[in-house]
Amino acid sequence: MTGRVLLIAVCVVVTAWLAVLLRDAVVAAPGTDRAAGRVPPVRAELAPAIDGLRRARLLNPDSQLDVYRARLELAARDPAGSLRTAEQIVRREPDNVDAWLSVWAGAVGVKDRRRASQALDQVARLNRLLKLPR
Repeated sequence: MTGRVLLIAVCVVVTAWLAVLLRDAVVAAPGTDRAAGRVPPVRAELAPAIDGLRRARLLNPDSQLDVYRARLELAARDPAGSLRTAEQIVRREPDNVDAWLSVWAGAVGVKDRRRASQALDQVARLNRLLKLPR
């Protein structure tokens, strides 16, 4: 009897978690489609798309949502916001090349040459790490 109760409890928890992930995917879809280039980034639709990406992080640990958010913030002409978002990602994941490219783009947008150069150095470092031996 105890085994069945435990199994039912686990099933309920897993189902609830999957429901939250499905909700996150639906909320993030407009932002991911625009940031990935599948849908043109119409300026009037960028703010809701950025907000959707922010809300989609409820139980989703994927930092790609934040990378997409940084891209859309840049498209919405908010390079400082884009840079802040990208900086948060590289603090958590210093080997995330997409995040470093977003740091570079945001730094260029705010005219921070030193930070843009540092970001390109990190991209070059990661590129060297990813090269496979011949």
